[in-house]
Amino acid sequence: MCANPEIWPIIIAWGKGEQPSQQDQQKLLAWELDGPNRLWHRPSPQTTEKIATDKIDTALERRGNLLQRTIENSGQNKDQNNGQNSGTFPLPGPWTDWIAPLWTFWLPLAQQLDHKQRELSAPFIQGILGGQGTGKTTLTKILQLLLGHLQQPTACLSIDDLYLTYEQRLALKQQDPRLIWRGPPGTHDIQMGLETLDKVKNAQPGTRLMLPQFDKSRHNGQ
Repeated sequence: MCANPEIWPIIIAWGKGEQPSQQDQQKLLAWELDGPNRLWHRPSPQTTEKIATDKIDTALERRGNLLQRTIENSGQNKDQNNGQNSGTFPLPGPWTDWIAPLWTFWLPLAQQLDHKQRELSAPFIQGILGGQGTGKTTLTKILQLLLGHLQQPTACLSIDDLYLTYEQRLALKQQDPRLIWRGPPGTHDIQMGLETLDKVKNAQPGTRLMLPQFDKSRHNGQ
């Protein structure tokens, strides 16, 4: 976990429904203001403006309440099932094992995305880029869960859903034998991807959209 383990029992208790005392709130506030890796960064060299502590208190309260709602709806509140995962919580093991990334990264990120979407008043597209095994799917599932508790419906589109058809890739293979498998540059349907994102971006409230989904099981996995 991050430095200062004193705060984690406070946050875990909050997730279980126990509101922090005024003294505990001060500990959380002090920790939030200490160091550059918090949600509220210190002022940059270009500005002397400081963030009012009451605004940080409000943000922390919202984050704590979102954590509490998430845990309650995951079926993990009150340490159910001997700490095993249950409900909709998309991580292995008890949620308390994940309290550091939950509090310092996933919850603040979900709140930031919620804020940006409400400012935009239109579908907000957020891309997640990373190498294989770096946690893109985990992050996506966590954000979907948290944004759902913020009344923000989400839909996921993977670049793996934007491959050219099997027939198109067979033709492509004739031009370049190295393109035997999907994945390398040139095997994706870029035009379909652009058209899909444009449709999402310009969708009106209540509009139903079809998102492409690639079936990797067809043609013996090819």
